[in-house]
Amino acid sequence: MHIIKKMSEKKFFAFAFPFSILFIFGFLLVTACGKDEAKKAEAAKSPQSEKFCVSDTLKNMIQLGAVTTENVEDLLQVGGEVTFNQDKVVRVMPPASGQVSEVKVNLGDYVERGKVLATMKSTEIVGNANDQRSAQADINIYKKNMDAIEASFKNGMASEKDYLNSKQDYEKALSNSARASEYGKIYGSSDANGMLSIKAPVSGFVVEKKIAQGSYIRPDNADNLFTIGNVDEVWVMANIFETDISRVKLGYEAEITTIAYPDRKFHGKIDKLGDMLDPLNKALKVRIRLQNDNRLLKPEMFTNITIKNTEGTKALVVPASAIIFDYGKNYVIIYRDKCDVEVREVSILKTLGDKTYLTSGVKTGEQVVTRNELLIYNAFKQ
Repeated sequence: MHIIKKMSEKKFFAFAFPFSILFIFGFLLVTACGKDEAKKAEAAKSPQSEKFCVSDTLKNMIQLGAVTTENVEDLLQVGGEVTFNQDKVVRVMPPASGQVSEVKVNLGDYVERGKVLATMKSTEIVGNANDQRSAQADINIYKKNMDAIEASFKNGMASEKDYLNSKQDYEKALSNSARASEYGKIYGSSDANGMLSIKAPVSGFVVEKKIAQGSYIRPDNADNLFTIGNVDEVWVMANIFETDISRVKLGYEAEITTIAYPDRKFHGKIDKLGDMLDPLNKALKVRIRLQNDNRLLKPEMFTNITIKNTEGTKALVVPASAIIFDYGKNYVIIYRDKCDVEVREVSILKTLGDKTYLTSGVKTGEQVVTRNELLIYNAFKQ
């Protein structure tokens, strides 16, 4: 029995051994095929660099952009409004009381320095004109008296005291005349009838007009008659909320857009930070100064403001149009010459406007394809 059992085991082993070999070979074959399919799928998802030449036709269809290293920008979006440059705004105050005879300008008119804005009749002007005439008459009288006494004094017919008194009277007359003339200059152009011309002290636009023909200006009036402003340079006042105050500093660049000109961008710089929060909206006022070309920006316009902070860390930068997204990964096309082109995976930090910041994948100075890059990318996948 023992012999028969051994013979049976040998027969089973002889039968099972070839079957095991076949099973293992089949398993390895299936595994190898699976790996080949996985490699093919991966190759389809992640194109590899290989020898590739760009045709002349395709070369004329693409554009290139350089890889640079720049400070990472931090953009802050806030609202604000346009105001006058207060350094270039003049308020015309009433020089005297009286009644307005004529207003010669309208709101929004551009006026040159010295232009007559309005005329008014004033009893103060009449009084000043009388004072000037009286002072001039006194000058003539005291001058003749002083000359006569001086001649007598030289001939021994008058005392020195008489001469000095006559000279003092003459000097007082000169002083009174000078004072009346200075008042006349303050009042501006006037005549004996009490008509006063109110003139523009600077060139600019009439942005406020608070009088009309027939208006009476009281002696205690402290309000201005006109406001003239120069809008060649304006201010934009931005509202910075408390959480963003640390992100704003003097000298930061700002980009301004308006509802009136949605496709137009205006550029300026922050030149002043407020010291206190606005009690109404709890925001810090920040002033942006900018040139107002063609006077497009008008006071009281609402604006959208983008403040740029470029004091952050440095990063690699490529044009945003160069990025290709495929199967959850980002790529760029590196171009050296028409037969030296490479598809390279990159890691994106963030995209701001037309710039994309990268953490890896490219080097400063390399050229990337920024237009029709998909044509080259798809050619690599074929």
